[in-house]
Amino acid sequence: MTAVDGYKNRRLARLTEINNDNKFKLEQPFEYQVTLLGKEIADITTAKNYAISDANAAYNDLIARMTEYRNDVKIGLNNETDKVLRAIERGFTDHKKMEDVLEGMRIDFLQGVYLSGNVYHFDDDVYDLSVFDTIFDDFEYEIGHGTGHGHASQSYNNAYGGY
Repeated sequence: MTAVDGYKNRRLARLTEINNDNKFKLEQPFEYQVTLLGKEIADITTAKNYAISDANAAYNDLIARMTEYRNDVKIGLNNETDKVLRAIERGFTDHKKMEDVLEGMRIDFLQGVYLSGNVYHFDDDVYDLSVFDTIFDDFEYEIGHGTGHGHASQSYNNAYGGY
């Protein structure tokens, strides 16, 4: 019986070997797909992180440019104020009528300033502050459209850009 048992055991071992080999061959495509899925998830996470980084950089750049522009406008207004003050001081020195000096300057922010002798009046409602309502309209926060890369799903129209 040992020869028969040995022969049977060899056949069972070969059968088990073939069975394990077939199971391995069947599982490999699925394991490969799971591996690819893991890599794809990692690629998507990397792309997401790049997109977040790009959005943050674009936002910070926008804020920096708007702040710089606001500061430039403030400097311009301060320079204009200094010029007005120097003109008024010179008017006093030259004994000119101040109401004529102010009117002759024709400066926007002096709208609503009325002077008669030593008495002045400022009317807040005269100066139109809406001139500043659109001052930042030229700044855009435009990311993620894939413009220039062929990734846009529709034609890009700047008129409807991200103001």
